[in-house]
Amino acid sequence: MKLILFMPENGSISKSFFNGFINQATTIKIVDYSKIISSRLIKADNKGSYLPYNYRNYIRNRLLVKIQKLYLQVVMEEKPDLIIVYNDQMLTGETVREIKKTGCKVVVYLADSPLFLVRRDHMLKMMLEVDRVFAPDSYWLQQLNIMGITHTSFLIPGYNADQYYKKEVTREEMDELGSDLIFVGSPYQNIWGYKRALFLNSFSQLDIKIYGPQKWERWFFEFPNLEKRCVLSNTRISDETINTMLNCCKIYPVDANPGIINGLHIRIFECISAGILPLVEYRADINRVFDQIELPVITNYLEAPELARYYINNPGITAEKVKKLSGFISRKYSALQGAEQIIHDIF
Repeated sequence: MKLILFMPENGSISKSFFNGFINQATTIKIVDYSKIISSRLIKADNKGSYLPYNYRNYIRNRLLVKIQKLYLQVVMEEKPDLIIVYNDQMLTGETVREIKKTGCKVVVYLADSPLFLVRRDHMLKMMLEVDRVFAPDSYWLQQLNIMGITHTSFLIPGYNADQYYKKEVTREEMDELGSDLIFVGSPYQNIWGYKRALFLNSFSQLDIKIYGPQKWERWFFEFPNLEKRCVLSNTRISDETINTMLNCCKIYPVDANPGIINGLHIRIFECISAGILPLVEYRADINRVFDQIELPVITNYLEAPELARYYINNPGITAEKVKKLSGFISRKYSALQGAEQIIHDIF
């Protein structure tokens, strides 16, 4: 089987899919249009929200035409058996129909709610044409089913165990990076940002380090305790460094992006793989995914500090919990299991 991934080249999801299919496909190729199409056109399109409607649409249509030509050219050259698309990757329904004429199967993996993505007018039509839509959120799938997009499957695509794993850390790394709790991420600049800051403020009286960009400063007036907990830099932290940071700490509080209605954030699986315990903001699909084991869940931000203290003060219980969770996700939700489900559901 020849596989093409229409995905961001350096994303953790693309790496997970690549690893999952490495023994299932004869060849795997990642096609990231942003690395091939003119960067000037992409930058102009990214600024479209600030432009008049007609000009904005003119730029978007030019970009879409170029991307469709790229995709069709790749398909004609590579002759794949399967294409997996991350969200939409600017793929249109018309192009999906052309690709399927070659006998190639086309499926979508939704990492975000299709109704929350901005300026993706072509997306629902595209999903009507593909062979299957996979998503890690039962609510998204329910909404698609109501709209007549019934060729859907719930999928946890796996996690990149080569990127997040247990390792020995040095005394110097522990002195620099060690803390009871850690969070790595950016703040949003709207009400979602307030929600994230409110969540992390729950842990601000504990030993927590919050790594992110300078934009966190916006929320210091509302949540002054966060300022002393934040380690700010606009330089991107490498995946290798993040893995080391996780290995130096005990607990990772995982908030739920408001676009995730019932589903789970991939960070949960990455934390467990790296040997750190996630404390997870409740979502309905937790009981579905972790059906055979208990995951530490936050159902009320006011109770979050006490839950964190329990696991901080009981390291033996914490270590045993992580060990059991690690065994569970490696059996049920590895990248290989994700690939096998996709193959089972479409072939």
